[in-house]
Parts: sequence; structure tokens; C-alpha cells
Amino acid sequence: MEKNDADITKLRNLTMGDVQELIVIANDKNIANDMITLPSPFGKEDALQIINESNGSNVIKGIVEVETESLIGVVKLKDFDKENETIELSFWISSPWWGKGLAASACKKVLKIAFDTPGINRVYAYNLARNEHSSKVLARIGMEREGLLKSAIRKNGVFEDVYVSGILRKTWRALHPK
Repeated sequence: MEKNDADITKLRNLTMGDVQELIVIANDKNIANDMITLPSPFGKEDALQIINESNGSNVIKGIVEVETESLIGVVKLKDFDKENETIELSFWISSPWWGKGLAASACKKVLKIAFDTPGINRVYAYNLARNEHSSKVLARIGMEREGLLKSAIRKNGVFEDVYVSGILRKTWRALHPK
């Protein structure tokens, strides 16, 4: 019997014990190259900042492989805009775990948190246009590509295009009726 995504991973709060694993994952060249805001190189202070970012309106969870309890990624809801009822989704997962549906599973779990929270109408995400992995995850969880921001980000000295995707509460509810 094959395990489904929910059996393989779980979400949990990040702890100080995750610092070293965060550093290893974030310094994976595949991760560092494809993330918009993740510092590279990624050090202890960066890991501590992520751990400490989880507060009232920010939801930051570690993606953990259940069998080994190993941290394999991070998923976030951040930058809540109360007036416009929006929040940003961000995620990264260790490259050996790519292509297994685990990032999509984790993102769906935090989207449920977002849309179960009063006052959130829209969740949006940004990804580098060349980052096909993230584009596929966002499409898989029901987010629609809303636009292209040309030369919006400077990454390693080069201006890059960025896609913005989003999903509305009503769309989420239609896809995931209670």
C-alpha cells in the first residue's frame, strides 16, 4: 500500500533545534538559486530570523518527514494586509524531495489555515519565472497565474521576471467544500 502525502509529511512549528537543518536546506544550490528572498549564503542569523518570524499574523511551519522527523522544508503565510485581506504564501523544500507532491501538500495545509481565518480573502505568491517547480506547485494547489512582473527582482546581479499567482477564498471553498 502506497503512502499518500499526508502520511509522509507533517507540519510543525520551527524550533531552535532546527537551525542547522535550515542552514543545510537553504544552502542547497537548487534552493538558493530559485528563491526570491532567501539570503545566499544562508547562515545562523538567517535561520534564527525565520524561526522568530512566526507571530500573530505570520504562520511559519516546518515541513517534516514523518518517519525520520527530519525537517525537509518551510512553508509560510506572511505579510498580512488587513485592509485588503491578503497574505503571501512562500515555501521551499529540500531538492531531494522535489517531485513527490510534498510542497503542494504542505501549501494546501497552510491555505486551509489561511481561509479558515476570518479576514483573509486572497492568498498570493511570487516565483521567479524560470522556477518551473514552484509554478507547478502553485497551479497544483489551485492558484491562478495573475501576471508577470518584468525584471522585478535582481538575483545574483541579474534582473529576473517574476510571476504572481493568487487564489481567492471563494475559489478555495469551491475546490475544497467542507
